[in-house]
Amino acid sequence: MPLADVPPAAPELAEAVKQIYAQLDADLDEILNGVSEAEASHRPAAGEWSAKEVLCHLIDIERHHIITWISVLVSGWDMMIRPGNVQARIEALLVVYPTLDDLRAELSRSHRETVELLARLPEEFVKRKSTYWRVGQVVLQAMHPRLHCAQIREAIETARQQSLL
Repeated sequence: MPLADVPPAAPELAEAVKQIYAQLDADLDEILNGVSEAEASHRPAAGEWSAKEVLCHLIDIERHHIITWISVLVSGWDMMIRPGNVQARIEALLVVYPTLDDLRAELSRSHRETVELLARLPEEFVKRKSTYWRVGQVVLQAMHPRLHCAQIREAIETARQQSLL
C-alpha cells in the first residue's frame, strides 16, 4: 500500500480519518446486516475468533493501541504498547458488550474517540513532523481493521455453512 498523504494540520487529519472510519463502519454494517447473535458468536474452528470476538479485538486495538499510543507520543514518550491478543480481554469485552449491536456501537464510539483525539492534537505535537507523520500513516492506512473485515465475513459464512450440515 502506498504511503498516505498526511494533512499538515490536526483537524484535517481528523476529518480524513473520520471519512475512513465512516467507510469502515458502512462496510461492517453491510457485512453484519441480517446476522443473528448465534451466527456472530460462532467460532469457525478451535482457536479462531467469532465475528463478535473480532469486534472485541478491534475495540481493544482502537482504545488501547491506537488511542493510548497517540497519547503516549503526545506526552513526549516514544513507544508502542503491544500486549498482544489477550483472550481474557476479548472475553471481558464480551461480558460488558454482549450483543452485536452493543459491540458495533462501542466500536463506533472508539472510532469517534480517535477522531476527536486527532482533532485536538497539540500544535507542538504536530510540529514534531516525523512523529506526527508516523501517527498519520497509521490512522490513514487503517489496514488492521480492513484485514479483519474479511475475517468477520468468513466467520459468518462458516457459521451459516455449518448450520446447514
